[in-house]
Amino acid sequence: MTFKLFPKVIVFFIISLLFINCDKSEDGIPTDLEVENFIWGGLNAYYLWQSDVPDLADLRFSNQNQLNAYLEGFSSPENLFDNLLYTEQNGYGLNEKGYDRFSWIVDDYIALENSFQGITESNGMETTFL
Repeated sequence: MTFKLFPKVIVFFIISLLFINCDKSEDGIPTDLEVENFIWGGLNAYYLWQSDVPDLADLRFSNQNQLNAYLEGFSSPENLFDNLLYTEQNGYGLNEKGYDRFSWIVDDYIALENSFQGITESNGMETTFL
């Protein structure tokens, strides 16, 4: 009876060893910089004007510690995002303030998705006073 159980125990032991060191902290990203790192990574990967923003260059930071030091210099994720936008006055798609008018950041993605779908938090009644 124990002979049949032995291979299962070995397989379980091997699989558990594979997952023992799966920890997010090994990436070198402090928990207080996860949002900032996400913003920088997203703009670095997908931003149309990435090549025009020096701080988004692929070779700008040689390791995660240098990137962390850069990200710590911003007071908020919104401040970081605004600093990484392409701001040349004659650039394509810029608004009157000189910023990229197609990129914005929100703190509540659920409310944003609901607004895209036409979902509001209204009961449909409007109050007016005569």
